[in-house]
Amino acid sequence: MAIYAVVVFLGAFLSFQVELVLGKYVLPWFGGTPAVFMSCIFFFQIVLLAGYGYVHVGSRAASPRTAGLMQMAALLASLASLLWRVFSWPSPITPGPAWKPRAGDDPAWSILALLAASVGLPYFVLSATSPAVQRWYSLVHAQRSPYLLYAVSNAGSLLGLVTYPSLVEPALTLRNQGVVWSIGFGVFAVTVAYLVLALIANPAPTLNSRMSVFPLKFRTALRTIVLPFRRPGRPTWVA
Repeated sequence: MAIYAVVVFLGAFLSFQVELVLGKYVLPWFGGTPAVFMSCIFFFQIVLLAGYGYVHVGSRAASPRTAGLMQMAALLASLASLLWRVFSWPSPITPGPAWKPRAGDDPAWSILALLAASVGLPYFVLSATSPAVQRWYSLVHAQRSPYLLYAVSNAGSLLGLVTYPSLVEPALTLRNQGVVWSIGFGVFAVTVAYLVLALIANPAPTLNSRMSVFPLKFRTALRTIVLPFRRPGRPTWVA
């Protein structure tokens, strides 16, 4: 359980930290308007959804070993993109002055392009980590619940949020924040590689033979989506 928890914690921590680092970085370029804030939130939420969708589809189409190798390939591509920018940007995730908006540029599209170029692929990998690792754990350890890892993910997310204004922001410049985050991503990549190698060395049964572990019925999915929109006190109308 320990290595699974470390991977999930680091993934959640880094994913929330980078939102704050880049949000603060682009703020002076585009101004503190609601459109800037919403554009940043829109980008990270869309990439997060894409990561979840990738795991959902991939978990049904590939064995844990194949899924792990796919995750490793995405990680290597992310690391390559960060290393490529070491000498051309202030830090691997903070773009240089050439990315500043020009007169007449649409700020929303400029922000989306900037975020995609700086951290799009690494954030996609991070967003897929928690559901992927929980899936791997449930397959390798069929008699144990993976949901402790969900709690670990929430703890990592919370610490990523609260430590930024209290510890990271006062102690480091934005450039150094980008450098430290990139180093943290490298440590995260090493832990994922270790976990994937462990999965390859001790392969679990293929997903198709274990699909009954967590069956997802249409009614369950519908209930999960619709029930949050209920008003308090109203009866549940989805059977």
